[in-house]
Parts: sequence; structure tokens; C-alpha cells
Amino acid sequence: MIRTRLVLLLALAGCAGPPPPEVSHYLLRAPVSGQAADADVGSALELGPIRVAPYLERAGVVVATGEHRVHEASFHLWAEPLGDGIHVYLRDRLSSLLAGQPGPARYRVDVSVEVFHGSLRGDVTLVARWALFDLAEGTEISAQRFSRTARQPGEGYPELVAAQMQLLDALADAIASRLREVDG
Repeated sequence: MIRTRLVLLLALAGCAGPPPPEVSHYLLRAPVSGQAADADVGSALELGPIRVAPYLERAGVVVATGEHRVHEASFHLWAEPLGDGIHVYLRDRLSSLLAGQPGPARYRVDVSVEVFHGSLRGDVTLVARWALFDLAEGTEISAQRFSRTARQPGEGYPELVAAQMQLLDALADAIASRLREVDG
């Protein structure tokens, strides 16, 4: 009898507490123009798989909390693996930037994301290495390092993700610009 009352009391005490925080899921998606929506990056470029640093292979959005410390959010999660989301985002953004005639790709770009997180100060950083390859020759044409920091437009995780998308736009712009130089 006492055990039953104790279990009932503990169950009621658990119900009286605050509700758990709501979990938010985030997708990285670039706006796609109608013309580029059917293209796979563009007639000249193939996007290879996106590699992300092991600390980013997590469900939670990552925030730097100190000089060498990061925190994975428990209630602000990526809706898909981050590498997959970045791949979709860059593919769609590059499709918009490089829309052209359909045909076989002549170049491939490989991207490796080393840093992609926010900070408690509201700064968001993207550091990536990318390489452009000539598919016909099987040679590397260009290897670049991209490093940028942006300010979150406001507070909170949705604003952090918005700043991350701005940085991915800048990375796509850099890749497209280099491809235009090479493709002449």
C-alpha cells in the first residue's frame, strides 16, 4: 500500500513539472529558380560528396562555447545528416548560378567542411576546402580554402542557421566564380 502511494505520488510529481522543451528541426535549402530546379548543378559541374569534420557529424546544431569547446544543441537538430543538407544546398545554389544547357559534366568539385558552427557572441564561421577537377583529364585544376565569418541577423538558433545559409551562398559564389574563370 505504501509502495503504491509512493509510486502514485512520484508520478503526480512528474506531471506537475514544466513540459519538456519543444524540439526544432532545421533543413538547409536554397531557394531554387524554376529553370535550375530540374538541373543537376549545371551543365559544366558535378558536385561530389560533401565531407564534414567529425565534430559536425551530430544531430544537434553546434555552437562554440569557449576557445576550444563546442556544445551540441539538444533541442535544435538537423533534420538530416549535415553533409547531406550541405550537399543539397550547394547543389541547388550552384544550379541557380550555373544554369546552362544540359549535357555531361566536364568538371567536379569536392568540398570538405572543417568548421561550421555559431558562437555565443553571434558569430557564425564556415571553413571549407574545395577542389575543382577536370573530369576528362582526371586532373585537379584548382584547390581553394574558403574561410568566412558572418554575424547572425538576430538571436536564436533559427538566426544561426540563416547565417550558415548565407555562408554557404558565399561558398557557392566562390566555386561558381572559379569555374567561370576556368571554363572561360
